[in-house]
Amino acid sequence: MKINNTSVTIKNVGQRVTLYGWVNKKRDLGGLVFIDLRDRSGIIQLVVNPTSSIYNAASSLKNEYVIKVEGVVSKRKTPNDKLITGEIEVVIDKLDILLNKMNIIIENTKKTRTYNFDISMIENFIDNAVIKIKEELKKY
Repeated sequence: MKINNTSVTIKNVGQRVTLYGWVNKKRDLGGLVFIDLRDRSGIIQLVVNPTSSIYNAASSLKNEYVIKVEGVVSKRKTPNDKLITGEIEVVIDKLDILLNKMNIIIENTKKTRTYNFDISMIENFIDNAVIKIKEELKKY
């Protein structure tokens, strides 16, 4: 089932979930890869075991990559009281990198060109656009 990060609770332990979001932070601690996945609702911790087929892909993730993951909810050994989802983590076995670069297509009357930009180059532009969109949506 596809849900928001903060909708996953201790009641979901043992269930399979699908989550989408941005890589907020990635840590490699003794072989295990921990990923803080951020969506509009908050942050949830993901775990990748070193024996997993997605370990190398998970190790290569960078902040702000947009990803889709699937895995099983489990209870954390050491809860994090600072997070709404601090009692649980998701042990993932499927990982799709949906966006690691922003492709911008500029069309004109003569021809179409595609330009590739790193996300870091246009982060401010997107932040400002989101603010403007939110302001427009408040009108409705």
